[in-house]
Amino acid sequence: MEIAFNRVVKKEEVSNENLQFLAVKKRGGIKLVNIDDVQYIKGAGVYTELYLNNGQKELHDKSLEKLSQLLPKSFERIHKSYLVKTIKIKEIIVKTGSQYAVELLSGEILPVGRTKYKALKAILF
Repeated sequence: MEIAFNRVVKKEEVSNENLQFLAVKKRGGIKLVNIDDVQYIKGAGVYTELYLNNGQKELHDKSLEKLSQLLPKSFERIHKSYLVKTIKIKEIIVKTGSQYAVELLSGEILPVGRTKYKALKAILF
């Protein structure tokens, strides 16, 4: 009992670096999506959309906030609605009016929040 209490009090940190799969609920059961196959994740209300390297999209039942806590450090929150695997970023685009975006290696362009720009720039360069 004391050990369980101490665990709750300390909030032991769990390593996310070993997480390899995300479980996506389907009608017929559960599909495991390899983390390496995910380019970026877009928030969709209480759900998230996983955008995969092969161009497919999967709907996940966890919020972006929950996934950002679960995923390894290779994923970075670049916007209130986007988590991106940093190795998939080709460049940061600076637009007029203090607007920012990233171009992915796939050619897709995603918005970058103004508050996230400096942190992202520090990680990439």
